[in-house]
Amino acid sequence: MYLEINDMLTQFKDLGVSLVINGVFLYAALQFINIGINMLKAKQKVALEALTHNNANSKTPQPDPNKTPASAEEASSPPVRRDAEIRTLMDRIMRDCGGDRVTIMEFNTPNAPNLSLLPFQFMSCTYDIFREKKLPVSHIMQNISTSLFSKFLVNLQTAPYVILNTEDQAANSQSGYDLVRAQDEKMSLCVSIRDKDSKPIGYTALKKDTQFTESDIDRFTKYAKEVSFLLA
Repeated sequence: MYLEINDMLTQFKDLGVSLVINGVFLYAALQFINIGINMLKAKQKVALEALTHNNANSKTPQPDPNKTPASAEEASSPPVRRDAEIRTLMDRIMRDCGGDRVTIMEFNTPNAPNLSLLPFQFMSCTYDIFREKKLPVSHIMQNISTSLFSKFLVNLQTAPYVILNTEDQAANSQSGYDLVRAQDEKMSLCVSIRDKDSKPIGYTALKKDTQFTESDIDRFTKYAKEVSFLLA
């Protein structure tokens, strides 16, 4: 009789563990499905975005520090920020490095631990600067669970920068690459953004279709420090 009760307890314990694991995988699957649905919606807005895009020429004009550069567009940003300075920095670094897009991802809840033990639960794209013929992505990169990309984010906190290459088949299974593919880019140079106490508050990324040079990396890491100062 004792053995039967012990076996039943063991079975209930195994069942509980299985339910938790299945729940985590189901949550991750739903997050990826949601990103895919948002990408499909974005493609349906191509005609509208083409009409409202500020940059109608192939040449990129020099940025005016007092207004949004004509070659770039910001889909969404916090209400009280030094937006003009941030956008000008982003537009300049995009042109200097020959990039196609520069984004800023900010962590939504910096003081709430999650399943991955990261000190933040969600992240959202708050700034999105891009070249002509590219589409905005900030509206599909909102409130993304950081637990889906924990390995990438942990590496980002310990390394001076992280480069993601979607054509690297050996690394494509690692977290972080889906973020690049969702933005229709091949290469992404990512650098952590920190507050005045050196705590991570997000990261900024430069996207392009070619390899990053040492000059690109040096310029972008310096730019990230300037952005950190403006966002802190």
